[in-house]
Amino acid sequence: MLSNADALLLLQGLNREKLAVDVDRLDYTKSLDNRVRAIDHLLNEESRSISLLHIATTSRSGIKSYDDYQSDVAALVEDVNARHGADGWMPIRHERSLRFRLCSPPSTAPHVSRW
Repeated sequence: MLSNADALLLLQGLNREKLAVDVDRLDYTKSLDNRVRAIDHLLNEESRSISLLHIATTSRSGIKSYDDYQSDVAALVEDVNARHGADGWMPIRHERSLRFRLCSPPSTAPHVSRW
């Protein structure tokens, strides 16, 4: 779970990159894997240009196709972070919980958000 303190650290840790926030169910009908690939593409074009706070709540646990998709998305996030992350910075912060409030001043508000 991302605590309020973790969220604040995430926002303070931004350097020159933009922050995108994406909130959705972790469901293969939502194409979350394609969203992660889009961030990967952006980072290939311009290194460290964006950070993604990817909040994807678990959907339909116990159904093999959903469980497999959740594993696939997590592996994809790990791959993107391994290739593009540096010095403790991860381009994608993948959370499976909405149990936090992200309250920040306008100067640190997300540049892109999808709720």
